[in-house]
Amino acid sequence: MILVGIVGTAASIFSSCSSSSTPSATSTTSTSSPVSSTTETTSPTSVTTTTAAVTTTTGTLVPETPTSTEFYSPSQNISCEIDTQGGTNPQDLAYCDTLSPQQSATLTAPSTLTSCTGDLCLANAGVGTPTLPYGYSVTLGSITCLSMTQGMKCTLPSGNGFLIAKAGVTPLGSVTVTHTTTNG
Repeated sequence: MILVGIVGTAASIFSSCSSSSTPSATSTTSTSSPVSSTTETTSPTSVTTTTAAVTTTTGTLVPETPTSTEFYSPSQNISCEIDTQGGTNPQDLAYCDTLSPQQSATLTAPSTLTSCTGDLCLANAGVGTPTLPYGYSVTLGSITCLSMTQGMKCTLPSGNGFLIAKAGVTPLGSVTVTHTTTNG
């Protein structure tokens, strides 16, 4: 009888502690087989679609700070950072690079893309940088980056932006493009 009371009290305490109104991230775990699939979802928003033995997971991650966030692709070959600045001259910027090949892409609002090839185009992601799983996106300011198996896609609300992958940097929409090559 006493053990049941202690377990019930502990469960009550843990459930009241875990009911936070501030979500820190979305996480979705999906498994599938030809017969069934299971999904566990936490807020803000996550959608899982299952067709036969194929499961596609999408979701949104919360930026690390109100003005900056950085992340890796699941392959760890692509690292990205999104920054936003308010004030009298607001500026939103997305920067992504790949280690192999050595290249980078920088998107700035309203629609300018600068691509760069060579070792001087690269930056280092910070210690503890999280991974943005395939099918997940992160939005900060006017820029959204989506992690895909084809690469990382960063766009403005207009659809202008870029896709960066081992195959190179592909401009999207009607961005103004400049290119730089460096050797270091």
